Amino acid sequence: MALSARSATSSPGSLRYVPPYRLPASIAGRPAVLAPADARPAHAPARAVPDWRSLWAATAFVATALLTATALLVLLDRLLFDVPAVARRLPLAEVRSPYDKLLVADRYRDAEVVYLGDSRVQSGVHPDVVSSTCECGPGFNAAFAAADPRLTRIMADRLLEKLSPRLVVIGLSQWELSDNADIRMWGSAPELVEPWRWAEFGFDFGQPAEVRDALGDAWRIYRFRAELRVALDPWSPEAGRTDPRRGHDVHDVPKEYRRLREQDLDERQKQWFTDFSVRGRRAEALRGLLADLRARGIPVLVVAPPLYPNFHARVRRQVDQFREAVAGMAAENGAVFEDLTDARRSGLTKDSFRDVVHIGKEGSTKFSRQLGKIIRARFGPSGGRNP
Repeated sequence: MALSARSATSSPGSLRYVPPYRLPASIAGRPAVLAPADARPAHAPARAVPDWRSLWAATAFVATALLTATALLVLLDRLLFDVPAVARRLPLAEVRSPYDKLLVADRYRDAEVVYLGDSRVQSGVHPDVVSSTCECGPGFNAAFAAADPRLTRIMADRLLEKLSPRLVVIGLSQWELSDNADIRMWGSAPELVEPWRWAEFGFDFGQPAEVRDALGDAWRIYRFRAELRVALDPWSPEAGRTDPRRGHDVHDVPKEYRRLREQDLDERQKQWFTDFSVRGRRAEALRGLLADLRARGIPVLVVAPPLYPNFHARVRRQVDQFREAVAGMAAENGAVFEDLTDARRSGLTKDSFRDVVHIGKEGSTKFSRQLGKIIRARFGPSGGRNP
């Protein structure tokens, strides 16, 4: 007896009618394949297979774009700062940093005497005063703050691409041969060395603000953005304006505000003369610089600038080590060394100093005259080389 569909499904325990299931036409007739026991459930989403070719193509495109942009920025940087037509129009009221010195060097191609060194040379040597005393021709002060012998060597190499001096004068501070001296170079080093070498010069990559500031200063387009706007304006009356002191930059302090305390001497002694030595990377850099200049056929005068008398008395033993080491290196490379550490040799007194190591405006004039006398006595009016 045939059962209806209604009776088959409505009575408990009765036979149940199941209608036949039709396979889709697309898979009908295919052999059955048994799935493994650990197969993914039918409802689980399939894993996305990465398209490695597309990923590689996208990465290559981004890398190419970055390299192209970098190359264009480097080219633009060179066009703006290494072409005299633009560089000479930059209005530089203050010439202090390594970039400043290199930019204005094109304006002083007549320089026959070039002065290298740190802030003590920058503020202590007035090229015009020296020139009027030695009669050795115009000069250019290329010194900048916190220049140890390594940075000075780099500066000399880049500067001599622009200038052809008859004489190079290197002012060398008495602590600059010691690798243990705390010379805070993070302000000047980014302008002369590659970022991957900044750590060698005391740069702290753990300080994000310091990294940001250094990158900004190292990028010349950003560093001189205001000056560039003036230089690129063909009608600007400010274009080409520069400091007429040929690189000399003295920060004088009135005598009534000069208050040197024993604490100041203590701090500087700890900063520069702790574990003092005359061997290491800085000493080798000086030796290399002297050898470089000798190979170029340029006479060299190495000068130790004056120290505040009370401070000199404290570090006399270290100064003696310094003097012996520098005299030896100078003799090896045919250079002349003059130790002017004793302030009296330049006619200076305690009142001539604005701090432990820097001299004021009047002291700068006296020291520059003394330097001019030494150049004339040692090298003659021609500056050490035949015209």
